[in-house]
Amino acid sequence: MKQKFLFGSLLMASLIVVGGNEVFAQKKDDPAAKVQPQTCEEFLAKPPTAEQIKQASEESRKQYDAQLKECTDAMAKNTSIKNANEVVNRTLKEGGAALDKKDYDTAVAKFDEGYNAAPDYWGSATVMLRNKAIALRARGVDKFNAAVKNPDKAARPAGIADAGKDFQGSVDSLQKAVDVFGKSTAPADAAQAKSFNDGKSIAIADRAESYRLLVKADSSKAADGVKAYEDYLAIETDPAKKSKAQFTAADLALEAGNSDLAVTEFQKILSAEPTNSKAMYKLGIALIAQGSGETPDKAKVQEGVNYLQKFADSAPDADPDKEYAKATIEAMKAENNVTPVKGAAKTGGKRKN
Repeated sequence: MKQKFLFGSLLMASLIVVGGNEVFAQKKDDPAAKVQPQTCEEFLAKPPTAEQIKQASEESRKQYDAQLKECTDAMAKNTSIKNANEVVNRTLKEGGAALDKKDYDTAVAKFDEGYNAAPDYWGSATVMLRNKAIALRARGVDKFNAAVKNPDKAARPAGIADAGKDFQGSVDSLQKAVDVFGKSTAPADAAQAKSFNDGKSIAIADRAESYRLLVKADSSKAADGVKAYEDYLAIETDPAKKSKAQFTAADLALEAGNSDLAVTEFQKILSAEPTNSKAMYKLGIALIAQGSGETPDKAKVQEGVNYLQKFADSAPDADPDKEYAKATIEAMKAENNVTPVKGAAKTGGKRKN
C-alpha cells in the first residue's frame, strides 16, 4: 500500500539589519549619513577592524554587539532548519520506500528519525507520526492474523498481545500528531491553513481506526476506542461516514464484551435512526448480554429479545443475522422463560436503566 503525503516546507530566512558594521564608519560630524541595510550574511562576512572597534563610541559598540548576537543566532537557526529539512526529505523518501516493501521495522525507524529532526513543526512532524502509525498498524495486522491462524492455540494469546503493542504504538503516534496540531497555530495562508486543518482531521480519523484494531487485541481499551470515535464524529461532516463510524464505535464495544457501553451506543443510533434494523439486532444482543451477566436481569433479557424479534420480522431472509436472531430468541425462551412481545421494543429515545 503506497502512501503519499504532502507537508509544508521548513522556511529559511535571512535577517536584514540596518547599519551593521557601518555604524563604525559613520563620522561624528555627519549624523545624517545614510546607512544601507544589509543581510546577516553580509554583516558577518565583513567584521569591523580592530582599529574601527577602538575608535567606535560605546553606543556604536553596543549596537554592533546586539546585531552580532541577533545575526549569529539567526544564522545558527537557519543552519539547523536546513539540516532538519534535509533529514525530513531523506527519511520521508526512505521510510516510504521501506513501507512499500513492507519492511515495517525500517519504516518505523526512518519516520522516527524524520520526526525527531523537527518535532514541533506541524508541517513535517505530523506527517512522520502518521506514517509511523500506518507502518505500526500494518505490522500489527500481520502479527494479529498470524496469531489467530496459529495452529498452536496456546501460543495465540502471546501473538495477539504482541500485535496489540503495535496497535497501541500506532494510537500513541497519532495522539502525538493530534497534540502537535493542538499546540500549533493554523497558518494565515489559505492553502497552508487547509493543509493544517485537513491534516488534523486525518490524524483524528486515523486514531479512531487504530483504536478499532487495538480493541480487537485488548478489549480493555473499548471505552478509549469509543471516545476516539466520538472525537472523530465531532469533526466528520459526511452523513454516510458519520453513520458508519457511529455504528463501528458501538460494535467495537460489543465485540470487546462491554455490553453496558454497547447498549448506550446502539441506543444513540436508534434514537437518531429508529428504523435501523442492524442497530436493533445489535442492541438486542447487547441487552441480552447485559441481562445475562453476574447479576441477571430478566427485564433486560426480555427487552433484548423484543429487539431481536423486531429485527427478525423486518429483515430479509437473505440477511445472515436473521437465523442467528431467531436461534437466540428460542434459546432465551428456554433459558429465561421469556417470550418476545411484538411492538414492545422501543426505537425512539434513550432507554433508562
